[in-house]
Amino acid sequence: NTDYAYWEFKPDNEEVDRYGIGPSLTYNFNHLDITLSHTYRVNSSNDDENDYRNNITLLELTYEM
Repeated sequence: NTDYAYWEFKPDNEEVDRYGIGPSLTYNFNHLDITLSHTYRVNSSNDDENDYRNNITLLELTYEM
């Protein structure tokens, strides 16, 4: 999985590039989908105080009738 976003915040004229990458696994069992994903995300701003990196792990259960 990959994602990218570009944001402009007014009135501070802050410009932000946010991007992430990571794997995901999905297991299908009858009507239930189980997904485990992990994303490493970077927030890069022209305001150095707003730069950060984080790791996001998600467990998702989806039931379909």
